[in-house]
Amino acid sequence: EPSKIDEVILVGGATRMQCMHEFIVNRFKLEPSMKFNPDEVVALGAAVQAALIENDQAVDDMVMTDVCPHTLGVEIAKSLGNQIRGGYFQPIIHRNTTIPCSREEYFSTVTANQYEVRLKIYQGESRKVQENHLLGELTVEGIPPGPEGTEIIVRFTYDTNGILEVEAFVPSGGKKFRTVLTQNATGLTQAEIDAAIRQMQGVKFYPREDLENQRLLRFCERLVTEIPPYHRESFELAIDQFERAMASNDREYFEHAKSGLQQLLSAMGFNPDTQDEDNKP
Repeated sequence: EPSKIDEVILVGGATRMQCMHEFIVNRFKLEPSMKFNPDEVVALGAAVQAALIENDQAVDDMVMTDVCPHTLGVEIAKSLGNQIRGGYFQPIIHRNTTIPCSREEYFSTVTANQYEVRLKIYQGESRKVQENHLLGELTVEGIPPGPEGTEIIVRFTYDTNGILEVEAFVPSGGKKFRTVLTQNATGLTQAEIDAAIRQMQGVKFYPREDLENQRLLRFCERLVTEIPPYHRESFELAIDQFERAMASNDREYFEHAKSGLQQLLSAMGFNPDTQDEDNKP
């Protein structure tokens, strides 16, 4: 919303026109900023970006964020009436998401005893994949026999170099499948790509996979059956929030939810750091 805009910076010579000034004032109720030369400001920004890439001392105290220019996702099939139709695009990382970032989505098989899924990875904004750009494929094999709807987790990790790492696995199967797509990482050597991929691993934040968090959740679920009724509602709400946070990629949200749950445990007389059978009411 216009009220959420702090400042409007004019970029490009055309912004010198009086009609542009008047439009911005009317739309945002702000005086546009011209403290930087509109003809030079993009070049100045490019110079800062280059200095950050080169780790120049002049920009040691500066942090610049970049965004994903295109939506990244996979092809899915949809159930429409009595038919299952493929060719639909399911975003995983939306355009304008701050990068580097890592996101995951849950998908499922469409037939019983389906042993293989071929993921087609696209970038674009259209609802149909045929109007988007195909980046690559990843095949998930060895899916355990079972009914339709077997869960598959697909994880995208994307960095400022344009490198996209795609991982997929079946929680009940254990084996992970992975591919790295570098079409958008132009001008990088293989050594630079390898170094970027190693650095990307630090972006991943999936607390659901941490054993300590899993033990804390199991411990709290056991306590639900034993605590007094007047504690149960608030305790279950805290557990629900913690479980939602475990499935998120938001570090701040997770730390807040975990801290709240641990404080509630302490208030009820339990040590959240001692999650064993002896720590019982």
